[in-house]
Amino acid sequence: TGGWANNVFDNLVAEGAAEPAILVSLGLNSQNYLVSDIIGYVEENYNVYTDAAHRALAGTSMGGIATSNVLLDAETSGLFSAYGLFSGANKEYFENDEYVPSEEELAMLSGAHILVASGTTDFNAFAGDNNSASMEQVDKWLTVQDVEHGYMVNGGGHAWGSWVLALKLFATDYLWVE
Repeated sequence: TGGWANNVFDNLVAEGAAEPAILVSLGLNSQNYLVSDIIGYVEENYNVYTDAAHRALAGTSMGGIATSNVLLDAETSGLFSAYGLFSGANKEYFENDEYVPSEEELAMLSGAHILVASGTTDFNAFAGDNNSASMEQVDKWLTVQDVEHGYMVNGGGHAWGSWVLALKLFATDYLWVE
């Protein structure tokens, strides 16, 4: 709720710039129960589509790291059609020269709509930190792997001012596209 993502999204829907959707905000360490609890709960309690084409996952900072883990995990990557990595991504994948994705992993990545974003003054923009790969490194890694994706660097920092801009682009250009 810190970035008023629900209001941002509601305004985009009202303007006709985005399709209606249910936004679920999770806390840190939520990756473990995302599949077992959250998706099941939403599908049982709301009238929603139940396929990957109608699900997206995005996260900011540590949430971006969790999103990258889901994206690159063979068991979970096919659960969503769009991924937003906003100021965070797992270093083990993107800064590890020894990690080479399998053909199966690359096939899953090539079908996803991926946006990598950060602000220009974000500490994860160009250097990363102890927890996260830099967003520039993620962009380079995806480019080397020939994975189509978007890369947005805006004028903000590691804060909601930057992430709201990324959310707007994600909602209008990456969600529910074929």
